[in-house]
Amino acid sequence: MKKSLLFFFIFLMAVGFAFSADLMDYPPPLEGGNILIDAGIGYAFASGAGASIKFPPVVLSVDYCLPSVPISVGGLAGFYQYTWEFPSLSWTSTWTYATFGARANWHWNIDVKWLDLYTGAFFGYTYFSWHSDKDPYPGYVAPSYGGLDFGGQAGAHFYFSKHFGAVAELGYPFVAKVGLALKF
Repeated sequence: MKKSLLFFFIFLMAVGFAFSADLMDYPPPLEGGNILIDAGIGYAFASGAGASIKFPPVVLSVDYCLPSVPISVGGLAGFYQYTWEFPSLSWTSTWTYATFGARANWHWNIDVKWLDLYTGAFFGYTYFSWHSDKDPYPGYVAPSYGGLDFGGQAGAHFYFSKHFGAVAELGYPFVAKVGLALKF
């Protein structure tokens, strides 16, 4: 019963927020025609025993705010590496990822003049290569591949002035990202 009431009140709050916000306008810090540039450092999973981040994700995105609806479209590029160390075998391997693609974001108008909340989708391409300081067996060729990748993001721009701010974002292909935000 308590859980049902809690979910009911959360639902009512969400519905009230949706009807109180103007969903077809940009939030106060943005307007149609703006160009948003985000540069940041992120976090990606390095899973498995002996895995550690060698070079954290560096991510750059550029988005254009459409004139008539609160949607921005643009591109993203990112790069990171992690290593696996196997001390018992005296062996270390390096995994390198490069991701680039298109993204689109819906900007939520909550009427706070320094805040831009957004959610969106990503569609792109990820290239992976593997290198080892010691071949596992003679004639071994290290794998590399590329493939289509898709994901989503939710984030916030915090503007300190008309053109400068900070960005924080969660999602995939990068778990988390923080950095600088520029608006023109």
